[in-house]
Amino acid sequence: MKRLVNAAVALAVTLVAYQTYVLGVVPLIEPALVTRPYDPASKDEWERDGGGIAVARYQKLLANFLPEDHWAFQGMPQIYEYGPLILVIDDFKPLDKSRIEISRSVLLAFPTPRTHGQSPPRDAIIVEAQNPARIQFDESQ
Repeated sequence: MKRLVNAAVALAVTLVAYQTYVLGVVPLIEPALVTRPYDPASKDEWERDGGGIAVARYQKLLANFLPEDHWAFQGMPQIYEYGPLILVIDDFKPLDKSRIEISRSVLLAFPTPRTHGQSPPRDAIIVEAQNPARIQFDESQ
């Protein structure tokens, strides 16, 4: 019984020390999380332009990395941003229930975080897939 009490006391002391560290020390030594405000196109802009303003914002960014005659500047490509990644695709079509074919695609990765309103970082990694790209979502053949 004494061993069980000792183990419970040791666990309680460890949990209290951990919570003290998390709540007291970490905020002092860890850098603050960098967040950027959400900047959506207004409903009027979206309806008037059919989403073109949102795409134009990204095309201004892409102009820093892609040649001016690149397909990403023609028409309305689909643009997806997730954290430091931007995926630009022209069009896709399903091949079957687990595969799609993407006609043209470019992926930009930013090791240095981007800041809106400032010039984009120059260390972008750009990957353009051999076209068309086929993606399989599960292990079925």
